[in-house]
Amino acid sequence: MIKSIYYIAILLMFFPNTVSSGQSEIVVPIDLSLNRPVIEIFINQSGPYQFIFDTGASGHVIDQDLASRLDLKETGKVEIGAPGSDQKLSAFQVLVSEMKVSDQSFTAISMVAMPLRKMIPVDGIISFKAFSDFIININYLDKKIILTEGKLSKGHENVIDLMTDCEILTVQIKTDACTWKAHLDTGAPFSFSFPYALKDLLKFKEPPIPLDAQSQTIGGTHQIWKAELDDNIKLADIIFDSPDIILSDNNNEDVNIGYPILKNLIMTIDQRNNLIQFIKNEARDTDKEIMKKNDSKGITGRYGNIRSITLENGLYYSQRDGSIKLKLIEVGYDLYEIILPEGFKAMNELPKIRFERDDSDRVIGLSLIHPDGKEEFCEKNDVLK
Repeated sequence: MIKSIYYIAILLMFFPNTVSSGQSEIVVPIDLSLNRPVIEIFINQSGPYQFIFDTGASGHVIDQDLASRLDLKETGKVEIGAPGSDQKLSAFQVLVSEMKVSDQSFTAISMVAMPLRKMIPVDGIISFKAFSDFIININYLDKKIILTEGKLSKGHENVIDLMTDCEILTVQIKTDACTWKAHLDTGAPFSFSFPYALKDLLKFKEPPIPLDAQSQTIGGTHQIWKAELDDNIKLADIIFDSPDIILSDNNNEDVNIGYPILKNLIMTIDQRNNLIQFIKNEARDTDKEIMKKNDSKGITGRYGNIRSITLENGLYYSQRDGSIKLKLIEVGYDLYEIILPEGFKAMNELPKIRFERDDSDRVIGLSLIHPDGKEEFCEKNDVLK
């Protein structure tokens, strides 16, 4: 199995950056093809380069090879790590004289250089802290981040406090029995991720099931389990009824809320006043109708309760829960090859996907056809919500 690329939360100190005077509203387009918000950044008038916008990172990261090509000045060494791991890695800190995002310039940016592209095909990670002088509004449905002036106010809809003693965006969430500290992590591929060691504090409909996929951080590889809560999770006034969650055997004591949850919320961050607002971002009915109409093959939907098939810009994609989205290329009738993104390498040859139909030509499931000839059937559960 291909190991899932898990989030990287960088725990480091970085030089304060200077923001040039610019527009009162800055619109930053985001690319969601990696199931993380990726933005374009120019560095020292070169680029654009692809950086993950990560609320789960307290500092900025640049790919080591790119830093060398740009001849960025080294300013010292730092230790980096990930929540839930005691392991630390040494890396060089480099100075970016100018970083430009949608014509807004930031100067004197400190970044850590590490071999990032060996883990995920991006050029770097930009922390939310780069935009601390702005109100940050993240809207996944419209595929944009808007940086504005102003502030949030307590008492407005779903405005709650950010915890001030944490390096990354952290709020409180509630289940029936407990109140949990939860990291808001746009760079994480899982929905709600709980510490496995604290599973006895949770109520499940069925015992957690171990997954073949593993989570990988710079601190190591961790076993993960999937489960459905027999409980609700409350974030501000938003209720998640009996959600599917991930359990991880890392040493982290806090919950992590990743992209699959955050993509359905409009999130507004006010770092100066330590406030955050969440608004449900429901998919437009017209978007659903267009997708259904364009899916002439009838293959989009959920399979085996662990995999989604989607249609975007005329191309089909397969995504296993907790993993990245993979392009499908048709090679025969209802038969597709799985294509890895540029920069990824599979440990083993990938299976093909064949969609199975009943006598009425309705898709009832898919079969994963492995290189050794073995087939694994996954029933189609429902259409995408």
